[in-house]
Amino acid sequence: MVVYLHPFVWGLRKPPSYEPSNKTKELIFKLNKKYGLNASIQSNSDTLWYFIDVRNSTIKKLHNFKLIDYVSHQPQKQINQNVLKYYTADFIKEFEHKRYFDSIIMVYDTLIYKAKIQ
Repeated sequence: MVVYLHPFVWGLRKPPSYEPSNKTKELIFKLNKKYGLNASIQSNSDTLWYFIDVRNSTIKKLHNFKLIDYVSHQPQKQINQNVLKYYTADFIKEFEHKRYFDSIIMVYDTLIYKAKIQ
C-alpha cells in the first residue's frame, strides 16, 4: 500500500488507453483488407473507467474515437477522401462500442475525415 501511494511510483504506472475487443480488431482487419489501408487504434479513452462513467452519466461530453494510418510504408499510394468516408461508414455500422463515442476521426497521412456516430 505504501508503494502504491508513493508519488514517485505514480509515474511508473501505464497511462489508461483503449484496448479494443476481439470483435473490433477483426472489424478493423477486415476493413483494412477491403480498402487497402493499414489503420490502427491509437490515443483513445480508457476502456474501463471511461465506459463506466458514460454508463453512469457522469461525463458531460463524449470523446472522439480515432483511427490512424500513417503512410510510411507506401508513400506513392494515392487515397481519395471518399475511401475514408466509406471506411468510416462501414466501421460505424458494425462498431460495438458506438454509444460510448460521439464521433469517429479517420486520419490517413495528411487527410482527416470526421463523422458523427450518433
